[in-house]
Amino acid sequence: MTVKSVWSFVKPNDSALPVAASRQIYEFGGWRLDPTERLLLRNHEPIALAPKVFDVLLLLVERAGSLVTKDEFMAQVWPDAFVEDGALAQNILQLRKVLGNSAAVETVSKKGYRFLLPVQVIETASARERTARLGKNTSEDQFPRDGLRSRAHRWLWVTASTLVLSGMTGAYFYIHSRSVRASTPSSISSLAVLPLQNLSGDPSQEYFADGMTDELITDLAQIHSLRVISRTSVMQFKHTDKKLSDIAVELNVDAVVEGSVLRTGNSVRITAQLLDARQDRHLWAASYEREAENVLQLQGQVAKSIADQINIKLTPAEGKTLATRRPTNPEAYDALLTGRYLFNRRNATDTEKAISYLRHSVEIDPNSAEAWAALASCYASLGSDLGVADPAQVLSQARAAIAKALELGLERRRAGVPPIPRIERQRFSGPPGIFALSPVTKTIR
Repeated sequence: MTVKSVWSFVKPNDSALPVAASRQIYEFGGWRLDPTERLLLRNHEPIALAPKVFDVLLLLVERAGSLVTKDEFMAQVWPDAFVEDGALAQNILQLRKVLGNSAAVETVSKKGYRFLLPVQVIETASARERTARLGKNTSEDQFPRDGLRSRAHRWLWVTASTLVLSGMTGAYFYIHSRSVRASTPSSISSLAVLPLQNLSGDPSQEYFADGMTDELITDLAQIHSLRVISRTSVMQFKHTDKKLSDIAVELNVDAVVEGSVLRTGNSVRITAQLLDARQDRHLWAASYEREAENVLQLQGQVAKSIADQINIKLTPAEGKTLATRRPTNPEAYDALLTGRYLFNRRNATDTEKAISYLRHSVEIDPNSAEAWAALASCYASLGSDLGVADPAQVLSQARAAIAKALELGLERRRAGVPPIPRIERQRFSGPPGIFALSPVTKTIR
């Protein structure tokens, strides 16, 4: 075998036929990439990669040290599909997770990516070279010259070869058909939406990314034929380095949705990709952008696209809910997301702050059922699990808020926004007529 650095340009042999091309294997930082077998090895152990992630890695490694533009990725990795930049960004993100080294792939702003690890190319002998060497050690005298015996041998080999090929072909189509049936998206009945990444680069925008995650979970949870993992269960995987397949096993789901959100000026962009976690197979990726006042429409579109990709049939009511979204006031909606984010910290100080934001939200947009429902949750929590407020006082406030949310049609729209409290009046040891609050979380179905 010969080894040469990938940094040097190697001129191909113009006279060589395609079948004679040497098989190349790339090595970098303890990793071994075999394009022919489509294998990525670490310490001789195969590492699972989604097909498109593998293609992205191969292109980067082949061009190590050089800029690979976004257009080049699109032309070579997605030649027959229209895919936006967000899909490429998600594959790069997944690749960095697998390599465990975010510095291995450099982002060149607005242009593309560059692979920075030193790469060696190992060339193995070509098929034609091996045949040539075999030919040198085999003389014509070793083969039978008798015509009858020669024809008999030829017929024997033809017959045997035909039988073997027929058997292999039948086995292939049998296994392939079973594999296709087993992996068809229609068999996906459960999924988890992992926390969307905040691409703004501003940690203070985490509340917005978490809010978009909550909304996508909520929208998908309205589809009765689909089991969607709760926010509480998926948030533990925020910023995790675990492989998607391991997360899927832990959450017991068929598929995983991951993505990112970016808010710039008055526009919001969500990029999402869907992966079949059972086979670590990329199924779909897309990017959607809307103005801030149409962010609810944006969320509904993403949820509907995911449902379409896994062949989930929506009921007329479910389809109408995802498609019919009222415009929102950006300031009011931002206050709503901030209030939810603070409330989810589950402490008295942040819950008091959350109430301030939610009050501000309903002052700007009094028709926001979601904001009224979140406000009811905060009041209920102050008088029950947090125990920092007079239950008698917060009971009336919680009742008023949840009544307003239901009056605005929250239950009729089957919106499963943060858990809606069902306030149960439970008498406790205290003055007559005083009741404790027991916020029983329930998703309205």
